[in-house]
Amino acid sequence: MGKIKVFTPGGLQALLSKMVQIKVTADGSTSAVTELGEELAMFTELVAEELRGKRDNAQFASCVLPATGWIQDGAGGYTYWLDVLAEGITDRDRAEVLLAPSSQGTAQKCALCPSCETLDGRIRFWAASIPTADISAEYWIEKGSE
Repeated sequence: MGKIKVFTPGGLQALLSKMVQIKVTADGSTSAVTELGEELAMFTELVAEELRGKRDNAQFASCVLPATGWIQDGAGGYTYWLDVLAEGITDRDRAEVLLAPSSQGTAQKCALCPSCETLDGRIRFWAASIPTADISAEYWIEKGSE
């Protein structure tokens, strides 16, 4: 059997179909059972290869959302936005932001949006009003696909 890319559309289904086919043809044949074992070992290696480094590929950084520099655009409930520079980030990446406990009250008062947007070199935040003080945060970047 050729290499199956499990994490591509139809890849897992192709692997499972092959495994069922091998099991059906086994009927007591030790060579088919051996082949099934080899396919399962290959499957395990493919999964490990796909997952290798996924947990450790996030980049961490601290940041501050200053009380100055917010831009009003009047769209929707979050009428202000601010871009925070984030070196190496692209619009394909994902940012997970956690606010410092000391900044929670400030974030609530300005109705800071719970989501953000990644853009090339920056992370965009939205708020219903301009914060009255700087907001301290940290973020992790999960690199997106090329």
